[in-house]
Amino acid sequence: MQNQSLFQSRICQVNLFLSVLLVLASATMSRAQFTFVTNADNTVSLTGYTGSNGDVAIPTELQVTIPVTTPTGGIIYMNTNLPVTSIAPNGYENCPILTNVWIGPNVTSIGSLAFCGCLNLTSVTLPDSITNVASYAFSDCPNLTDINLPDSITSIDLGAFSYCGFTNVSIPKNINSIVDFAFVG
Repeated sequence: MQNQSLFQSRICQVNLFLSVLLVLASATMSRAQFTFVTNADNTVSLTGYTGSNGDVAIPTELQVTIPVTTPTGGIIYMNTNLPVTSIAPNGYENCPILTNVWIGPNVTSIGSLAFCGCLNLTSVTLPDSITNVASYAFSDCPNLTDINLPDSITSIDLGAFSYCGFTNVSIPKNINSIVDFAFVG
């Protein structure tokens, strides 16, 4: 009876180990095209793109591996989904691969120079959660001709869309501030 109990315990340990390995493998594959940091508030900031596809969908969340202490004092690694809430300053700067970007609805902040110099970028879809376009966020994107500026945007900072290829831009109705050179070029 004791041997059977020990055997069942070992099977549970092996199953747990294999489950953790499977989860780690799937997390690595699902986030492989993005570099990121985990923030203190349990959110994720994207810091770059390593994929090869020019059409990019910024995810609403990423699987992140965290260490968990077991009852016996060991450490195992578990995955949890955390929301992607920001694109870090310079996150995709000078990324020649990007052509079309869709930004997920959890993103509330796009850092300065986030997409600056993306020469092949032609269109961007911003979510309704964005309230500000940071300085130079999309500057020097000469092929960027299509962007939706949702009504949630209240301010556009210095040079945010400078030297883009726009011929026509619809300004959101709730805009309070457009800083100098936002659309120069």
